Amino acid sequence: MTRFLAPLKSIIGVALTGYLITAPVLAQHYLAMGEGVASCATWLSSPNKKVMGNVWIMGYFTGRNVERTSDRDVGKSTDADGSVGEVELICKATPSAKLGEAASTVFEAMARPGQLKYDTK
Repeated sequence: MTRFLAPLKSIIGVALTGYLITAPVLAQHYLAMGEGVASCATWLSSPNKKVMGNVWIMGYFTGRNVERTSDRDVGKSTDADGSVGEVELICKATPSAKLGEAASTVFEAMARPGQLKYDTK
């Protein structure tokens, strides 16, 4: 019986090691939906698309705050216009970026106090 368990243990060990090595990378992948998959140029191309993107950004920030285990009030040092304004700065500098990528960049910067000019923490 042990001669059958030894190869099985090796297979499980290799599989577990592979999972543990790739898990952090896999955790970074997510499915974006709605306006977040549009380019920054598309978001900025019309007033209607801008409004739709603004709503998406606020939902994104809310969702990210909900998923956090601590400091669940990222962005509290400003208002919706300030958060959207920071995303817009990135989008104007990099129009080919995805709106979701720009929103993520701003959220992550806001999560680290002092990273944005209006942070008061």
